[in-house]
Amino acid sequence: QESAVQAMGSDELKVIAVKLVTRVRRSVVIELDRREATRAKIRVMVCRMLQKHRFPPDLQAEATRWVLKQTEVLSADWSQA
Repeated sequence: QESAVQAMGSDELKVIAVKLVTRVRRSVVIELDRREATRAKIRVMVCRMLQKHRFPPDLQAEATRWVLKQTEVLSADWSQA
C-alpha cells in the first residue's frame, strides 16, 4: 500500500477510509459471509469511491479485496451494535 500513499498522500487515504467505513457499515448484513449480492454491492461501492478520489487504477483491485476482507471480519461486531 506504500505506492498508494506515495501517489495520493496519507491525508487523502484517510478521507477515503472514513467514507468507505461509513458507507460499508450501512450496508452490512448479518449473514455477509453467505450473501454474494451484498459483497457485490460493497465491491461496486468501493470501486466507485476509489475512482471518485482518483485512487491509482492499478491498486484498486487489491484495495477492494482488502476492504471486503476487513468488512467480513468486522461485520459480526457491526451487526450487533
